[in-house]
Amino acid sequence: MKPFEQIFSELLPQLEELELARQQQYKSAKKWLNITIVIAVATVVVLLFVRHPAVIIVGGILAAASYFGGYFSAARKYKSEFKDKVFTKILQAVNPGLAYNKSGYISKENFYESKIFTERADRYSGEDYISGMVDKTQIEFSELHTQERRVTSNGKTTTVHYVTFFKGLFMIADFHKNFHGHTIVLPDTAEKLFGFLGKKLQNWNFTRDEVVHMENAEFEKVFVVYSNDQVEARYILSTSMIERILDLKKKYNTNVYLSFINSKVFVALQNNKNLFEPAFKESITNSDYIRTFYNELGACLSIVDDLNLNTRIWSK
Repeated sequence: MKPFEQIFSELLPQLEELELARQQQYKSAKKWLNITIVIAVATVVVLLFVRHPAVIIVGGILAAASYFGGYFSAARKYKSEFKDKVFTKILQAVNPGLAYNKSGYISKENFYESKIFTERADRYSGEDYISGMVDKTQIEFSELHTQERRVTSNGKTTTVHYVTFFKGLFMIADFHKNFHGHTIVLPDTAEKLFGFLGKKLQNWNFTRDEVVHMENAEFEKVFVVYSNDQVEARYILSTSMIERILDLKKKYNTNVYLSFINSKVFVALQNNKNLFEPAFKESITNSDYIRTFYNELGACLSIVDDLNLNTRIWSK
């Protein structure tokens, strides 16, 4: 892996070229943003004198056309160019064995295969799909946004809305151990909220398999384990693996979900931040700014080391 300073030096000519284009695009797009603000303010002023729904409709259509047709489309085009010309090269410099698809994402079938979430994903989207080898380990990951459709009724009207149940990084990696059951590691929200009663609620969760109680007290406070094979679950969740999962939780300071199925490990890290996404108004010739993308990628790839997946002390 090349050091960041070398990567930045090699990228600089292209960054300077793209920066000139960004400045021109942003200047033009900002005019459309100002027009959008003027339309919105004018709509409010007109409403003070003409209280008619048509004012809101017309004002809303004009404002939306101005924003999405002008500012938003220009920002989206720039972000696409950045990923093609900059982020792709950072990825190749870090690990040339990895492939990148900016609009791709983990399939819904693989998401369901993990059995981490029991909700139905009525809306399912993602981006920034990366796959390939990290040393000895085959991995694939992307950002995902999954939502479940909810319907509420008060007897007179019915409302449909969508609730996000996962947004963040989702990774699949070869675990290099043969196992036949499935073991799921989830954040222990029940015990955190309800204490002893929460432990009882875990056992009464009929959408999951049996609870596996681990001997590590810290792990038991933070996570709950479900499995259809108690012996196999303890084989997978060794003392060292439990410590590594705890360290993963501390490192990323977010909800961490894992499952071990079909000799693979599935890892989901809750994260509302959009990874690998450049800000339209930010200069890209600043090395500290470009370093953030290098660091975000490094943090994703380091999960392989965090879980010690490259160690081959066993055979399949």
